[in-house]
Amino acid sequence: MNYSLQEPVMADLHCHTQISDGRLTPQEVVVLAARKGLSVMAITDHDSASGVAAAEREGAGRGIEVIPGIEFNTDWQGTEVHILGYGIDATAQMLRQQLAQLQAYRKERAAKILEKLRVSGIFLSFQQLSANVPGETFGRPHIARTLVQYGYVSDEAEAFRCYLRKGAPAYIPGYKITSSEGIRLIRQIGGVPVLAHPGKEDYSQVLPEWIANGLQGIEVVHPDHDARDEGFWLSTAQRYRLLISGGSDFHGPDNIHGADLGSKGVSLAVVSALKDQALRNQKEG
Repeated sequence: MNYSLQEPVMADLHCHTQISDGRLTPQEVVVLAARKGLSVMAITDHDSASGVAAAEREGAGRGIEVIPGIEFNTDWQGTEVHILGYGIDATAQMLRQQLAQLQAYRKERAAKILEKLRVSGIFLSFQQLSANVPGETFGRPHIARTLVQYGYVSDEAEAFRCYLRKGAPAYIPGYKITSSEGIRLIRQIGGVPVLAHPGKEDYSQVLPEWIANGLQGIEVVHPDHDARDEGFWLSTAQRYRLLISGGSDFHGPDNIHGADLGSKGVSLAVVSALKDQALRNQKEG
């Protein structure tokens, strides 16, 4: 399928909520999408699909189609690779079991980070951190917000720079499923696996392997992509006969991560192609 990135943005297919590391509830994100004039959006929280049902209910009352999605944080040879899944069965038992394991590790990791922070003279309790985790997924952004709240740093960027980024005193690597495992799981629950915001990374060696494991798309439009990146990944998608996707990677009004809701996205033709593929996957599954 030939795509034009110049068509009007009617769908934002990369949105996060409080369930993972966003600022707004699933309902609030949908309300904002309606205000922005979007027709379609996808909830793609990190390693969680718990916000999908609430967003779908809110969308039904506001004329916004909500595509059930997820964003897996995966590992490829020591590099973190994000895999988006569209049109998934958010209630699938297989998904719930995998997410329970990931979320349990995230909680353990958060506790270990707090221990490392104590060595640096920062004393935060797990209860204090938990108050800043509205959902079930503990992440470093929640720890960063807690550090800001209690005056240890001036902003979240400083928290990451001084304590939480790779190589910093309190950094602990996260457990991740492999990229191929994430792709296969999305296919098994009826979804369309899409490589998220590949940017300027060189995935030429592994892309055929991921496609063999079921990868069906590339996120071409993203705040981290300039025009050259978009052109490169669009041509790559066309070369491998992959679908495309795009979105703002919205996390909240402050835009600490991603961009403003609806500022990046795709046309309804792109949405239709993704939905058609999801239906085919579900029939084949």
